[in-house]
Amino acid sequence: MALADRAAAHSLYGWVFFDRGLIDAAAALQHLTGEPALATLGQANRYHRRVFLTPPWPEIYRTDPERRHGLDRALGSNPHILLTLIAAEVGLDPEKDIRWVTDPKVKPMDRFIDGKIDAFLGFPPEPQQLRAAHVGHVLVNTAIDRPWSQYFCCMLAGFPDYVRAYPNATRSVLCAFLRAADLCATDPAGTARRLAAGGRVSRADYAAQTLADNNYKWREFGPEDTIRWYALRLRETGLIKSTPQHIIANGTDWHFLNELKRELKA
Repeated sequence: MALADRAAAHSLYGWVFFDRGLIDAAAALQHLTGEPALATLGQANRYHRRVFLTPPWPEIYRTDPERRHGLDRALGSNPHILLTLIAAEVGLDPEKDIRWVTDPKVKPMDRFIDGKIDAFLGFPPEPQQLRAAHVGHVLVNTAIDRPWSQYFCCMLAGFPDYVRAYPNATRSVLCAFLRAADLCATDPAGTARRLAAGGRVSRADYAAQTLADNNYKWREFGPEDTIRWYALRLRETGLIKSTPQHIIANGTDWHFLNELKRELKA
């Protein structure tokens, strides 16, 4: 991906999809040279507002000599990382005790129903669909099972340069997320109906159950505790080398959240 590729796309009819963007190239350049390429190229040549994420594609990794990263790097996706942490938390060795199955052509839930895999990480509405069909059992529900339910499941991240340049916009985005969390907590059924009416979810009852199960205690949970806990687990499983102290000191900023905690009182 280069600037010339992007310029050439303007002369083509219809949509043009790139499997990588200039931000990826800038990140790689910064990693190799240490030059702050993201601060310039990343801000001037952003992604489209809609980004398509697809599962790993094993055929590409075996046949494309230009792609240096192996399939093991593709397995470092968020679902794979979370399953690794869950397995390690109960004493399993994720590398030795689990045979990971990746097939972009078949949905994990379909393979599970067919008995071709023993377990998978499901996201709503998959657990509700399986429960309605009386298939399988829930092993871990991170929304209600400890220790997962004691920490934030999601964190909001931003480019440091953008946050410094546009503090008001950053604060407004965070405020919108927190107000939405409050709405989900106080009226899960109504929120689910609105999501279904807008075509965001297929079934309001499944969405309402998901919203009711989740903890929206952003005023009570400690974001620093969440970062520390997950960083420790990631370090113990060998997925990262940085210490929790280093990550917290160099990669977090809570002052927007602290301001909004005082402003948006329950």
